[in-house]
Amino acid sequence: MHAIPPLAPQHDAVRVRIGINSGTALVGNVGSTERLSYIAIGDAVNFASRLVGVAKDKGVEIVLSGETLERADGRLDARSLGKTVVRGKSQPVPIFTLDRKSPPI
Repeated sequence: MHAIPPLAPQHDAVRVRIGINSGTALVGNVGSTERLSYIAIGDAVNFASRLVGVAKDKGVEIVLSGETLERADGRLDARSLGKTVVRGKSQPVPIFTLDRKSPPI
């Protein structure tokens, strides 16, 4: 996304926030014949959404959960951002961000 030229001079930088978590979710079509949405529901999805806010607070683009880093099994070059309190969790959780040199998985 950073390699794409801006649409207008006042929009010279891409600002993205991404929260990545791993876990179980219910995924499928929800709604009626008039309005049908394909969505993901569950604690793992909610937690990933909360990590987007953490990314903004920490001044990084991508925040991933400790669970995700663990499941990556050493394939990601991530650095710790410490632990943070996330709404819906009773204890502070470890969070990480990807280093720019990390290859996509």
